[in-house]
Amino acid sequence: MAKGLLDGVPPDRPFFVPVVFSLGARIENLALGAFLNNPTRICSALRQTQGHLRADGLVCYSDLFLEAEALGGTLQWDAQRSSASLKWPSSAIAGALPGNLRLAQEPSGGGRVPMACEVLRRMAALPHRDFSLAVTVSGPFSLAARLLQLDESYERGVNDFSDDALELANSTITQIASSFLEAGAELILIQEDILPHYSAENCAAWVAALAPTINVVRFYQAVPVLRIPKRALSAESCELLLRQHWNCILCMPANVFDLEASRAKPADSGTLLGISLPTEIFSAEATSGRTLRERLPSVLREVRPVLVTTQSDVPGTADMKTVMGVFRNIRSLLTESA
Repeated sequence: MAKGLLDGVPPDRPFFVPVVFSLGARIENLALGAFLNNPTRICSALRQTQGHLRADGLVCYSDLFLEAEALGGTLQWDAQRSSASLKWPSSAIAGALPGNLRLAQEPSGGGRVPMACEVLRRMAALPHRDFSLAVTVSGPFSLAARLLQLDESYERGVNDFSDDALELANSTITQIASSFLEAGAELILIQEDILPHYSAENCAAWVAALAPTINVVRFYQAVPVLRIPKRALSAESCELLLRQHWNCILCMPANVFDLEASRAKPADSGTLLGISLPTEIFSAEATSGRTLRERLPSVLREVRPVLVTTQSDVPGTADMKTVMGVFRNIRSLLTESA
């Protein structure tokens, strides 16, 4: 299925690659901060998770701050070591690159990148493995925003990102993705949490910024997947995104297709379309989650995505039984859609 996706051939049913990583800390009874630094416990949690998920692709490492930390940023953890924030030296100025960053060719050996590579190597060595190995990396605008200490809560223009920051972000992501691919990764999920507002000019710049990472992923005969932010999208924004030639699987938020006015369809660009599920779908209380669970069968029939993932890592605080119950239902739906 993965090789077919690489060649642009839609599979008989959607490829199922949810991001369920942080929950592994609870499975192993570890604080998240300790879990992220322990390949042995990560691999143990992944094997147990896959036993319940039976996913087509298993995400072996996922952390929004991985690349920034590899460049020299530090993580400040709360007292329980369950939540972290990214910190730069006090001399760093918002809007400018921090000083004393690691060189572009060094990040693949910095921070926890070697740790993630070790997890991939161990999982790749499992006998009778019947799932692909996936890993997440930040998109260029997301990493540039973290380097520049920009507020990620609203849309920005391309001019808010300096050429130096985008160039460093691009080279860093490409180097780290290469390390993951050499260690055995077969799918690279590119998570873009901040990007310029949707316009023809900004989308063209986004495609160009993503090209180096996507090209190196394809060079290694792996599958590149772009997950766009989970903010609301208009019909015009959907159409604009689908007109671009991304050279990867474009994962749109599933709730986009739940709106009659924003019913997007694959364009003539040849881009394969996937959907990403919001974390609310795992909440028993959230009305939006219940609505999407009810609408998901018709969304799958209408969109016929080649891949189904999640918009972000399933929260480590989520109820395990609820999460696995939702995933069982999704697997059944995907099998029925074949």
